Amino acid sequence: MLGREIMERAANNIDIRSQNLRSPDAITIVARHGAAFLHMDNLHIKQMSQVPESIIVQLTNTDETLVLMFAVQCKERRLVFEPFGQHVGTTLKQSSRSSIDLAMKIRKLTWRYLCNGRLEVWDDERGELLGMTDPYIPFNAFPDSDAHHREMVELERLLSAATEE
Repeated sequence: MLGREIMERAANNIDIRSQNLRSPDAITIVARHGAAFLHMDNLHIKQMSQVPESIIVQLTNTDETLVLMFAVQCKERRLVFEPFGQHVGTTLKQSSRSSIDLAMKIRKLTWRYLCNGRLEVWDDERGELLGMTDPYIPFNAFPDSDAHHREMVELERLLSAATEE
């Protein structure tokens, strides 16, 4: 995803800040489960930071109402995504249709991923797959489809009552 030299330097804990990093202008995130998928287009890299043997990538949308983070484990050349906490989110403005629509899309994306799905990162310009996670298999936990359904019903209710675009 980041080029062989960058991956090798990060894998060996060599500081990459002085490196000339090329990153795509537009990124698409795809959550895929079997043949079904959901995508979020036109994301861009807001921040990249190096941690031991890995690089943390933070993506956002044009108006910065979405944050999505993942890690690239450089030694294993793996993409890692945890759909909890600060790794994915948006600020919900209950009167805004676009805000509610984005919240719904995020819930659908994380749900698809939590149900043994995988996350893919694509370069929009070149149509190139930059990286993907292993299928997500929760340990000692089960996705709660009733809770997911209740969240989606509540968001639909908010969407029908929203007064702003």
